[in-house]
Amino acid sequence: MKTTMLVLDLVLIFSLLSCIEGTIVSPEKNSNAIIKRKSFYNYVEDKIPYKTYEYLYDDEGKLQKIYHYLGNHSSKAYEYELYRYTCDNKIINRITYSYANDSSGWILYDSTYYSYYNGRLKGEETFYFTVSLDRVAYKYEYENSHLIRKFKYYNHQLESCTMYDYSGGFCIKETMFSDSLGIDTMEYIIHQYENGILIKSERFIGNGRKIQIITYTYNDKGNVIIEEAKQTDFTIVKPMYYVIRYEYY
Repeated sequence: MKTTMLVLDLVLIFSLLSCIEGTIVSPEKNSNAIIKRKSFYNYVEDKIPYKTYEYLYDDEGKLQKIYHYLGNHSSKAYEYELYRYTCDNKIINRITYSYANDSSGWILYDSTYYSYYNGRLKGEETFYFTVSLDRVAYKYEYENSHLIRKFKYYNHQLESCTMYDYSGGFCIKETMFSDSLGIDTMEYIIHQYENGILIKSERFIGNGRKIQIITYTYNDKGNVIIEEAKQTDFTIVKPMYYVIRYEYY
């Protein structure tokens, strides 16, 4: 029972990190293939993932559903996501269902709604959590189609503002502030590229102490196959280490 609870806690932690606090810079943006599966591990030498995401698409290649499994994809799904689109193929709604138990079955966990500027750039993203009744919203501001600010609101209260710096069209730094004026730095991420490909991201807290290094490995087709995060400061309570392995159709 303790082992099961530990796995569920890790799943929850990394789900929150990936879904709520995700960076806009993603190695998947370099990919020219359709992702089939992500397998999540604690360490690169681990053989069995602690969770797996499996991606399903329609005949037009639009993402329709993501199944979440504890362990590998041969186990029973504990959660799945459904996607709905506008007539011009923009994601307008994502719904997540979680398996409660054999008697209650699947229950609605959260709903996410998206709006766009001029039908093209994402303007707002709002998460509604069914169980806790919390609301998390992100509002985006752009300059010449580059995201320059992201505001996070928790139950309508400003929680953070992230500002983005660019060089040669690539985001090289993300800085998160606790205010909207960019005064109180909470953390920042430095991104490194090689021939236009993201190869490393380093995360620092406000005082400049490095807490995480993320490296990316690609196959000969330019698709990311391994994303490895190493925690460099273990005074940080939340786990900041993980490995994601990517598979493609």
